[in-house]
Parts: sequence; C-alpha cells; structure tokens
Amino acid sequence: MEKLFLIKKLVNSRIAFYSTVFLAFVPIFIYYSVLSYEESTLTFFVILSIYFLINERFVLAGISAGLSILTKYNGVFILPVLVYILYKKFDKKIFLKNALIITILPLLIALPWFIRNWLVLGNPIWPFLNFIFKGFEAKSYTVFEFGRLFHYDIIAFTYLGFFGVPDGNYALLTFFDIPYLKFLLAIWLIGTLIFIAPLILGFFNNKNRIFILWVSSYLVLFLLYVANVGFSVSRMMLPAFPALAVFWAFGYDKIMKDYKLKKLTNLLLVLIITGFVFTEFVKIKLASDAWDFYKGDFDWVKLNTKQSNIFIANGQCVPYNIERTSLYATNENIGEADYIWINQNFKLDRVSILDDATLKLIQSKNYKVAYSNKKTGTIVYSTRQ
Repeated sequence: MEKLFLIKKLVNSRIAFYSTVFLAFVPIFIYYSVLSYEESTLTFFVILSIYFLINERFVLAGISAGLSILTKYNGVFILPVLVYILYKKFDKKIFLKNALIITILPLLIALPWFIRNWLVLGNPIWPFLNFIFKGFEAKSYTVFEFGRLFHYDIIAFTYLGFFGVPDGNYALLTFFDIPYLKFLLAIWLIGTLIFIAPLILGFFNNKNRIFILWVSSYLVLFLLYVANVGFSVSRMMLPAFPALAVFWAFGYDKIMKDYKLKKLTNLLLVLIITGFVFTEFVKIKLASDAWDFYKGDFDWVKLNTKQSNIFIANGQCVPYNIERTSLYATNENIGEADYIWINQNFKLDRVSILDDATLKLIQSKNYKVAYSNKKTGTIVYSTRQ
C-alpha cells in the first residue's frame, strides 16, 4: 500500500496503478513473497523510508532506513536516494539538518550490529568483502573476481532470476522431467520478452532522476555481489523493483495511448500474467514435493540429536532443514563435529555434495553410521563413539 501511495505522490495515480500491476505479477516478486528471505522485508522498509521522506516525516524516514539496514546490509544503498530526494524536493535551507537525520540516524540504528560483527567475526559486514577485512573465514565470500562482470552468465542468471528461475540458475530448467519442456520454455521465453518490453520502452521515455538513481544505487550493490559472491544474486535488486516498476508503467502507459495496440496489449498482458501465476504455482508445488522427499531424514535429525550437537553439512539448505549448527567439511571442523551429514545425490543443493577427497577422508575414519536411508541416499555418521 505504501508503494501505491508513494508512486501516486511522486508521479500520478495511473502510473502508480500500472507499476503495482508490474510488482504484483513479475515472477521474482511472486516467488519471494512466499519464501522466508529477508529481501521482502528489506524492500518494505526501503519503500517506507521514501514514503515518510516525501511526507516530510524525516525522523521516521531515518528510522525506516535504519530498520532496512538491520534487516540486511543492502538497506544502506537507499541512503543516497533519500539524500537526493531531500535535495530535489525540499527547501535547501533545511537540507543539511535533515540530510544528517536521514543518514546518521540509520547508521546509528545499525551500528550495534556492525560493532558486534567486527568484534565476533572480524568484519562489520561479514561475510561480504571478507578479503578486505580478513574476518572469520566464509567460504565463497573470500574473492573478488572482476571477470564475472563481463561473463555472459551475468545476463542469463539475472534475466532468468527476474522471471522466477530459482537463483537464475538455468541448469535448474532441466531439474524436473516435464513433458514438452522445450516447447513450454519457448512459450515462456516469448512471454517474458513481451512482458519486459514496456520496461525497456519506459527507460527511453522517462528521465526521472529519482528512479534512475534508485535503480543505479542497487545496481552498484548487484555488481559488488556478482564479483564477490557469484551470479545467483537476482534478488539483490528487489529493493530497486519499485523504481523499475515505474519505468515499466511509463512504457505501458505509452503503449496504452495507441488505440490500435491497446486491446491487443491488454489481452497479451492478461494471458502472460496468467501464465506467470500458473508457472509459479507449479514450480512451488514441484519444489515442495522435492523437499518432502527428504522429510524423513530431516525429522530423524531433529528427533534423535540434541540442539547443541554440531553437524558437518556444507551449504545452507541442509543446516536450515535440520535446525542444527553446521560447519563446512574441513579436517579441523570434522574434529569439532558430533555428526556428519552425507548425501552425494542431493541435487537440491549441490554445494552440500562432498568432493572425493573429503568423502574418502571421512570414510577412512570408520565412524559409526547413526542413520541411513537407502531411498534418499542420506547417511549420518556419529563422530562420538
């Protein structure tokens, strides 16, 4: 609702309505509205901070921006946008005072978190840019590869991520055995290209610097993530999607002014939106069934091990589902762990699959098998004899 009022005040009611349609049905927003990722909450506070700012509630704008940073570091990238809006929309006599409010207040709110990370993990924004701060080792966050910024995967992963492919990983398109997959993918791709056309048109027909800066600020963040983490970072742009929605709305509004295209465009939009919603429903159902396949394994861990037990389990997905503290499989960590989770066929999170050397190391120690499931391929070793 805040987004609707925000765009209405910054532009007009028609653009606000069209932009809301874009946000409501673009697949990445549908996808993350039902998953427990922080980006949805982050986006809410980002929008709220701008909403309070244009309504001259400067302290509340600063508090909202601070809460966005507490939600996720990425919230800090809205601060340049807030300062720019303040400069363009308000009396220059009050600029300095309120600029300090909307920049210093958010940082003060987030400061305890940064201090805690610095003291405990050696990096105020751990695990990101860890190669600069030399904090507690975090796998996959210790390099900065400029070459990724010029790789074709940056476009492929981003585009697919925007339109609902998890993490934009095109390898997942063949994860399930779906009849007529190539034909369905071709229809889906055509639909996405038609849907995104107003966005491209809007960029060329609207030069509103507020929305350009909004997108640009999070584009900088996006590129930092790509170089530091990898290509699967489409969701990093979610806080900028309200601004992208405005560009899409301007493009769609321009098309609507052509009477000959109006009816055809509306019909295509309804068909494409229906396809997006149906595709997301099917995708979530397939994914849910795939995770349910391992439910017995996860339940065994939760019922038969203590909450204080430490597991060896690579990646994020397995630790999330077993609800236990987990360490990556290194020789040092293995000595600290109580249990070791192994599933070399775990396609849902390939990061969790051990390399041959690590697997042989674990097997050479002759640990007792505490749990085994031939159907799923999961084995849990107990390191405490």
